[in-house]
Amino acid sequence: RLWRAPLNAAGVTGQAIRRDEVVVFDGSAQSPETADDGIEAGVQAAMAAPVRHHDKVVGGLFVASRRPDRVYGPADQAVLTAFAEHVGVAIEAARAVDGLYQAFHDPLTGLASSALFRNRLVHTMALAAREKSRVAVVLFNLHRFKTVNDTFGHAAGDLLLTGVAERLSAGLRATDTLARFGADEFAILLAGVEQAEPAMEVTERLAASLRRPFWIGGREVTIDCTAGIAFSALGERDADALLQGADLALTAAKQDGPGCIEMFQPGMQVVRARRAGLEMDLRHAVERDQLVLHYQPIVDLSDGRVTGCEALVRWAHPERGTVSPLDFISLAEETGYIVSVGSWVLHEACRKAAEWNRSLPGAGLHITVNLSARQIRRPDLPDLVAGVLRQTGLAPELLTLEITESVLVHDVDATVHQLHKLKALGIKLAIDDFGTGYSSLAYLRRFPVDILKIDKMFVDDIGVETPGASLTPAIVGLGRTLGLVTVAEGIEDASQWKPLLDSGCDQGQGYYFARPQPAEDVEKLLFDAYGSRVVGTLG
Repeated sequence: RLWRAPLNAAGVTGQAIRRDEVVVFDGSAQSPETADDGIEAGVQAAMAAPVRHHDKVVGGLFVASRRPDRVYGPADQAVLTAFAEHVGVAIEAARAVDGLYQAFHDPLTGLASSALFRNRLVHTMALAAREKSRVAVVLFNLHRFKTVNDTFGHAAGDLLLTGVAERLSAGLRATDTLARFGADEFAILLAGVEQAEPAMEVTERLAASLRRPFWIGGREVTIDCTAGIAFSALGERDADALLQGADLALTAAKQDGPGCIEMFQPGMQVVRARRAGLEMDLRHAVERDQLVLHYQPIVDLSDGRVTGCEALVRWAHPERGTVSPLDFISLAEETGYIVSVGSWVLHEACRKAAEWNRSLPGAGLHITVNLSARQIRRPDLPDLVAGVLRQTGLAPELLTLEITESVLVHDVDATVHQLHKLKALGIKLAIDDFGTGYSSLAYLRRFPVDILKIDKMFVDDIGVETPGASLTPAIVGLGRTLGLVTVAEGIEDASQWKPLLDSGCDQGQGYYFARPQPAEDVEKLLFDAYGSRVVGTLG
């Protein structure tokens, strides 16, 4: 064990280090150059030798005596020099051990590193193969860790990670290995697990422990997690394949949402390969003109009049056909391609809406465009929107930007600032999927929004005797109290229309009115609704 102590450069030890040689002090000399190192405590004789590490002086070894007749002669100096050399060797060995430990352990949590985890996995699988037993690998990913980091700071994030490590460690056997793989990812090696069910039970128990609140700096912090499990076959020795299986299962769990746990299935490899191919193709989708917009009309519930449309992106892949938004929007968000896709959608939607309004003067058709979390966080978003409005000629008040409710609570202050900059352009802002996330009047009052869009799950209950049937009128009432326009999503039959209208809901959209459709089909609907073309042609 090593430690550092301050020393007087003029003292015996300081002189030995500075001169790189043995320095001796005796009471008769009383040299001011060597007067320290405990002289005040009655030391009558002292000597010090430099300690070297890789031919560099890194410290000193000091000996002293209070006996008035003690004299340190050549033999004593030789012994001290030998001891100093041993200390140098010990320092070198200690630093090697420290370096080895740091290479194989996470400096924050003290858990095994990914390198040590893989090393143990290789040996454990080899032993299991000989003994005809099995092992399981579990990968945990923390949900909302970045939010804690961004909101409360990195020190709070570090405390949360150490708390997670402690809870996971407490729920494991001494024979299991827990490692930290990344910023918010942990890995567990479960040895001697003969069936998949025990591995799932352990994972579920550990996941439940992480859902209990953490107290960080006097604040209650809650997180969730997703987990992927891979279970080895008898005789299997391929550690990399088992890790890859756990990673595939974790990816599948993330797609299902927070709190999900997935066990590896062979078909996941096919899904991963397809997803990798989609990612490569998505990189070029905008520049190769493969994206198209479909538009879903939004109607006034009081008379069924079309007031505008929501723009929804579709990917017309030349080989795969039409790719579902469910398959590529989340991928675009993860990879960052959503920024270029979103910019294209915004420009194309505004261009088309401006064209419709020029052809149908007085119609005042508005266009709604969805914004992703990545777009909201970009500081150049207000400039982008202003530039698109200027280039397309669309009146700002006819553009509505739609943000999901869950995006709003991530870094609230920055989001509020960004939304105010957007509102200054004269556009409207809508909260999508209201009621499914962090519905809070306190949050809602902070954001400069104009429109609440009520999620389909609440609309499905309207007119039906269910416990949730009263929620839609309550959300509508909240919107009216705050002076907000309310839009019901997912209206699928006439039985939902009247109760929504009676509740005071302003607008609606859904298959009952019209499905999302290409621009040319929407134009026919608009022509039928608003009469003959006045300027130019539609389309």
